[in-house]
Amino acid sequence: MYNLIRSIAGDIMNDEKLRENDTIDFDAISGWISKKLKTPNDIVRCENRTVIVNVAKGIKQIEIPKIADGKAEWRNAWLKVYELCLDALQLKVNHIYNVGKREGIIAQNGVDEVRVGTTIIRIPEDYNSVGYARALEKIIGAYNMTKAEQEKLKNASPISVNHTSVKIDNPQELMTQKYKSVPASDARVPKISVASEQAMQPKEIVKKDDNRVKAVRLKLKRHDEPVPDIVPSEVIQDQMIIHKIPANVSIDNDDCGIYRNQPLIIASCASVKHGDGIFRDNIDVLRENIPDTAIGSFISGKSVNIEQAIKEAMRMIKLLNSCDVTKCVIYELNNDYINDNLQNKDAINEIVTAALKICDILKDSEFYPILCMDIDTYEHIKEQIEAINNYPILKCVTPKQKALAKEEDDIIYMNPSSDTDIITIFNRELQTNLVDIPKKQIRESRMRQAA
Repeated sequence: MYNLIRSIAGDIMNDEKLRENDTIDFDAISGWISKKLKTPNDIVRCENRTVIVNVAKGIKQIEIPKIADGKAEWRNAWLKVYELCLDALQLKVNHIYNVGKREGIIAQNGVDEVRVGTTIIRIPEDYNSVGYARALEKIIGAYNMTKAEQEKLKNASPISVNHTSVKIDNPQELMTQKYKSVPASDARVPKISVASEQAMQPKEIVKKDDNRVKAVRLKLKRHDEPVPDIVPSEVIQDQMIIHKIPANVSIDNDDCGIYRNQPLIIASCASVKHGDGIFRDNIDVLRENIPDTAIGSFISGKSVNIEQAIKEAMRMIKLLNSCDVTKCVIYELNNDYINDNLQNKDAINEIVTAALKICDILKDSEFYPILCMDIDTYEHIKEQIEAINNYPILKCVTPKQKALAKEEDDIIYMNPSSDTDIITIFNRELQTNLVDIPKKQIRESRMRQAA
């Protein structure tokens, strides 16, 4: 399980779909917001008719119209507040999970449950519901409480150890008495030197400050799901499954069990500019534990124009060559930039051109590039993308977005109940290329060894 429950990146809720959904419990949502506004917190507050929400990119302000001016507008404004609050909570939980997993505080307890410390929290299936928001709040509260208890234990007063001493007036006589019961032939009374005698004299009692009770962190048992193998190229089936390490998640030796027995793994790199230490560390762990498995890469792109694209492509090639991974590169467009500039057609065209330029450079360097973007991003720019269509495209979806994907779509499914992302490939040509990449990597590796 990763970035707990759902990913905030590229998963900002579809405002129109939520506000047009007649099945939502508006009374429950308005009640939840009302309670939050009456209770001091670091997410939402109000000033007159302005509601202020702390979101990932700073402050968002929503003006609440008077109900007399239009009930639909009034209702939609409050739903917008709820959506922003839910995303802010989600961002907190994503951060907590990444940290808590490494600390051993958070673990998956079942398909729809997580354990935070000793607290079991059930996760509702409806990601827009108030029950889901409350589950997020419980995770945050349980984590903070567990950390506070650990800190309290750590800072507790040290246990004083009193050392009792017995004064020995004549240590030589004591040793002689000890050996009286031993037969004469075996009686060997050691002679005690002056220095030893002085050492045996009683010393001042000292209270030790380093004797502290330390908490022992138990490693939680993993609940790994069965891992399907990649379909061999000789077998024609509808789909092929590849596992991908989620972004910003550090794996350990135990995690490698998820990726064992498959010829290709995709490792994620969140920042090419800074070398992404997590990316390199994860590759090292994979090589140590499953050395025969080929490793591809997933790169989160930042470029928004041609100039940036050329620099980013050069950094990517340098990084990938230094890590000695396969030629398979999944390049993710800058979803945030696209969503922030949907009304700027020139900006959208420029970022699409930049992404294609990166793919062209990768291809010229004998890499196999694949474009990737959030499914809602794809819907916004599909005209520009489909007009070119030079490279395969993967669409990232979360559980609440899965219904938006068509059966024939090639997708990356980010499921919160699993510790791994699932890449599902429908395209036959893409299947064949991906399956052949590990074989090619083995051939290249043997050629390098021979040289």
